[in-house]
Amino acid sequence: QTYTVTLGVKDKNYSNIHDIPELAVTNEQLPFKSYISNLSYHLIDLETQTSIQVVPQYSITNNDTLQTLDFSEIKSGRYILSVFGNITQPIIRNNALLTYNLHQREEENQDTYLIADTLTLLPESPNHNLEMKRTKGLLYIIMENLPDSITRIDEQIFAISQDIDQNFTYSHETTVKKSSTENLQPTTPLSVLLSPTLPGKQSTIRFSL
Repeated sequence: QTYTVTLGVKDKNYSNIHDIPELAVTNEQLPFKSYISNLSYHLIDLETQTSIQVVPQYSITNNDTLQTLDFSEIKSGRYILSVFGNITQPIIRNNALLTYNLHQREEENQDTYLIADTLTLLPESPNHNLEMKRTKGLLYIIMENLPDSITRIDEQIFAISQDIDQNFTYSHETTVKKSSTENLQPTTPLSVLLSPTLPGKQSTIRFSL
């Protein structure tokens, strides 16, 4: 028996993209790899918490709008499938949790996607559908009236969540840093991919010009 999970992409545009005219709306009919360039996934037996299948990061090379994951030679039952996309390092398993560092080296890093769900795999229901969700938002700032003498802008955003697990629970505090040196004009847009503010904290931004 082969079980198939079909993956789509839920968050192709930000929910408030139309509120920011400076940002272009992404075409939502592009191939899957236009949004998510690589995948890694874990299939875990819900009852025993045993890892049934662990697939490390691999690149998506086809032009399909959906991706399929096939599972064969496994018994029917309930499993937890966790899929991470746009990652640059392995997923870490600690007991029942799978965690990923969203801001390695205090950088914004990739536009990481995630989906995790409990699947009941039975011969009479071999096909399942899931949609990948973004783990980060986009902080977009417009700097105005910049003097011509400004050649570099350094940003520091404090109290940002560093890690995420398969349950979309964020943890550990980090500071994200980004520098801009190109195309600095009197009016300059700045953007940075960020995970949410750590629960119980308040994020602040520091600029150095």
